[in-house]
Order: sequence, then C-alpha cells, then structure tokens
Amino acid sequence: MGRKLTQMNWDDVKKEMSIAGSPEKMTELGKEIMKIVHEKVDSTNRAELTNAEFAIQRVLAEIRLTQKRYDRSH
Repeated sequence: MGRKLTQMNWDDVKKEMSIAGSPEKMTELGKEIMKIVHEKVDSTNRAELTNAEFAIQRVLAEIRLTQKRYDRSH
C-alpha cells in the first residue's frame, strides 16, 4: 500500500482487503461510517472533529480487542 488511505478510493481499499474478509461488506461498512460522520460531525468545529476521532479510536480499540480474543481462541 504505497498511497495514504485518504488518497485511496473505495475500490482501491477493497483491492487491498483479504478476499476471505468480505471486502464488499466491509467497504460498505466504511462508506456507511463516513456517511454518518459527514451527517453528524461539524467539520468547522475543531473540538467536535477531535471528539469524533476519539470516538472512532474507541471503536477501533474494541475491534482490536475482539481480534485478540479471536486469536487466543483459535
């Protein structure tokens, strides 16, 4: 992956994903998340952008924890 994620379109992102990990479904998830962010977050409010980033980091932390649990059980 030579380009920054922000420079990649969703088709490029999907190509980087593992075929076993439901790339179509996960690409749709990413699009839905971005739609929610654009609807809910005021992009002119720096504090709100920071809080949105923190909330998303919390979600990522939960996903990582779930991955660790999966790895330990398999």
